[in-house]
Parts: sequence; C-alpha cells; structure tokens
Amino acid sequence: MIQSTRVLLLLVTFLVVHPALASRWIVKNANSEKVAGLQVYGLETVKTIEFNGAHYTIIQAPESVLSSNGTQSAAALQGATSAESVSPDWPLELVTPVGQPTTGSAWHVTRMDYANLPKDRDGTGVIVAILDTGVDYSHNALKTQMWNNPKEIAGNKVDDDKNGYVDDVYGWDFADRDADPRDDNSHGTHCAGLVGALPDNVSGGQGAAPGVKIMAARIIAGNSSSFLSDAADAVKYAVDNGAQVLSNSWRIYKSWDQFDPSDKNLELLSDAIGYAEGKGVLFVAAAGNESMDVDHITDGIFPVHFKGHQNMVIVASSDRNDRPSSFTNYGLDTVQIAAPGSDIMSTIPGGRWGSMSGTSMATPIVSGLLARALSGGLAWDQVVERMNQTASLNKDFQGKVRSGIIHPASLLSY
Repeated sequence: MIQSTRVLLLLVTFLVVHPALASRWIVKNANSEKVAGLQVYGLETVKTIEFNGAHYTIIQAPESVLSSNGTQSAAALQGATSAESVSPDWPLELVTPVGQPTTGSAWHVTRMDYANLPKDRDGTGVIVAILDTGVDYSHNALKTQMWNNPKEIAGNKVDDDKNGYVDDVYGWDFADRDADPRDDNSHGTHCAGLVGALPDNVSGGQGAAPGVKIMAARIIAGNSSSFLSDAADAVKYAVDNGAQVLSNSWRIYKSWDQFDPSDKNLELLSDAIGYAEGKGVLFVAAAGNESMDVDHITDGIFPVHFKGHQNMVIVASSDRNDRPSSFTNYGLDTVQIAAPGSDIMSTIPGGRWGSMSGTSMATPIVSGLLARALSGGLAWDQVVERMNQTASLNKDFQGKVRSGIIHPASLLSY
C-alpha cells in the first residue's frame, strides 16, 4: 500500500509539472481497480480494447509525452496500474494526396475495364470499411451505397444492437467519439467513391464495386487529435460489424522527429490487424507517396512494415502509361500490387467530383476489386493469391512490386 501510494504521488507530480498538453497512453493488461482509482487525479479512461486475451486501456492524462519526463511518467503510470506495459498513443497521419482536387476524366475506369467486368461479381454482399477522414454519406453517388446498421434505430440515443456504440447507423467517428462519421476533409469521401460510388455521367467516374456497402470509420479529424488506438479500435469495430475489406490510406512514420513508435505501442495496431486476419478480413493499405524504396529505409512506416500478416495488401500507384507514379513508394519485398493512382476521379463532399493523386487513391481501387472477388465466393486468402497470380507485371514495375498492376478481368475470371 505504501509503495502504491508513492507511485501515485510520483505520477501526480509529473502531471502537475507538465500540465500544458493532454497526452494519451496505451496501458496493457493493467489492474482495472487501480486504473479506476486514477480518475481522482484527473486521468480519463478513453476506451478499452481487447484482442485475443490482451486487454488495452487507453488513458488520457494532462501531461505532455514530449516532456523530458515522458519516460518517467510512463514508468510511474505502469507502477500505479500494475500494467504489463505503458507506451504513448501516437497520432496518425493521412497518406496525403499529391495536389488539390481538380477536374478531369476518369481514365482509370476505362483502363480497369469496369464496364466489362462480371455483373454477378460486383461486390454484392460485401462490406468495405473506409478507415479515413469520414465519408460524405449524403453524396448522391454514395448515399445508397452506404452500409446501414440494420439493428440500430437512428437518433434514439440508445445502443439498440448492444455493440457498445450508440446510434452507429453509417459507422462511427473514432476521432471525435460520436455517431457522425461525416467527412470534413474530402480524402475519405474520395476513397469511398473509388470503392463503390454510382457512376457520374459528366466525368465518367464510378466505384470499382457497385454492389458493395461502404462503412464509414472516421479515424482522422481536422479539428482534433487522432491516435494509433483509434485505428486499432476502428479495425475491431469494422470486423465485428461485418466488414470483409478494410481500406487504409493513413500511416505512422517511425522517423517523425517528435514521435518514437515502439514495439510496445505498435503491438496494439499489429494485434488489431491480426484480429482481422483471424476473422478472415482483408487489410489493404497505401504504400505512401515519398518516391522511396521502402524495403531499404531504416525507420519503419506502419502499417506498411508490419510482417507476418497474410491478410495485408500494400498498394503502390501507377499512372496513365502503366508506369510507377512519380510519387509512389515501392519495394519488391514490401509492396504486393499496384493500381491507378495518378489523377484519379472520384467523389468529394458537397455532391461534387474531383481528381486526386496518391497511393491513397490506388488503395481503395484495390479494396473494391478484392471485394468483387470475395462476392464471387472465394475466401480471402484465395483472393490474395489470385490477385498476385493474375497481376500484369511490365518492365517498369519489375523489381518495384511483387506482382504488378492489378488486372480486374483476370482476377474475376474464375
């Protein structure tokens, strides 16, 4: 009891000395009673997440993890909660598109030959979750394509389906912790449209899989902090609520000067991807836009550099000439597949359409096409194998990606 009191006093001392910024901590396998006792010191339990018996508690404290005493604060918090480990909960960042939305035509729709793909393998029955900045679910090309939680009554402020989320009709906002995952950026809406938007008669834009349902999981917000644990939580939510494909155009860089992702805090995110794998759910992620060979960089990019997850598909970007986009990351060992990502037309908020560039765009195209393959009756691992076997590898992508550019007609001809 004396030792526990000393640890609490040490923790409170750090909180008083460094009150300027709030910080979040990932606390693994802590004593729940001791965690509850920290509330009197101003520490808030933001959420709890469990994967395969590992129990993670996310705690917010009025203290900056960037202070010189950050390591000592983690040690004090670990002692106060009898936790297995305590590590910072680091912020997320989008795989930022190259340039702002512009007008143009949807060249990728013709190149991927959407018009002639099998109509009975259009993604019907498959839910694709967009883990991003949210989705403009009122967009004319998206509103009928949105996943609608069949067991939830909108607006009654009751958790009707007892899944832990009140009024989660279209998905959930993990950044702002509410039931409205509406996009305030355009990035997530653009990605959602590339998965499943209805056709646009002006630009020719449309989604890769018109039969899918799109689940919005807002993990990045423009007006608040978004964290690694939000992404992990969103993965679990999406999987538990029926998503079969998770589209991810965000990342964490280990080389960020002010951050230091470690094996401890990355373990939560890796466990989430492993949880998806155990449930047969594909995790599709963008390779990034720094024109780098990611096989040979000293500091990791995550989730790109996680190893051992067979459900992960890392995506590079191709241009109109089927060459690697000038901005795309690549890596023969790390990146499996490429897809169109330069000047790609899709939905943006306000009922509009616009063109963006980035591996962020290539990723949802792959997500939609894999959803189509799933709707034809293949298991997730068969879909990945077939994607790799049927990709088109030209000389420009040799040594850059494992398989080549995704080839929808061949992927779906089974």
